[in-house]
Amino acid sequence: MKADRVDDAFRILDRAEALAGQADMLVRRDFSLLLMSAQRHEDAAKFSAKTQEIDAETSLILYRQALGKFAQAGKLEDAEDLFAKMRIMQIEPDGQIFEGLINVCAEAGQLEDAEIWLGRMQESGFTPQTEAYNHVIKAAQRSGNRNQVLSL
Repeated sequence: MKADRVDDAFRILDRAEALAGQADMLVRRDFSLLLMSAQRHEDAAKFSAKTQEIDAETSLILYRQALGKFAQAGKLEDAEDLFAKMRIMQIEPDGQIFEGLINVCAEAGQLEDAEIWLGRMQESGFTPQTEAYNHVIKAAQRSGNRNQVLSL
């Protein structure tokens, strides 16, 4: 009788894990659809609201994806708003989040902002990798500041 209860408990646990996995897949699918249209501020707000429903690590992944979409669109202001909302929700950024923001600056041709985000990355205790510096160089190129590219 006791063995049956233990077996039932394991079956329930297995089923719960399977359901959680399915729910996670659905959340990721929904976020992927949302990210496709993350070029407007209202969509970013919806994105922020959705991230409250999932764990911090998954949220970071989704924030990185959203920053990538904002980079493609050159939407620096929206990316910075998203970062601010992330901080309000007490989600700690990682180095890749900062790198994503620097990339948005690069795509928008905003050298000064790229340098500011690089500094914030370092102030937050992250060591910029080559990719972060490449984004700053790209920002300098796109801003038309050739002298600054040479000094980097």
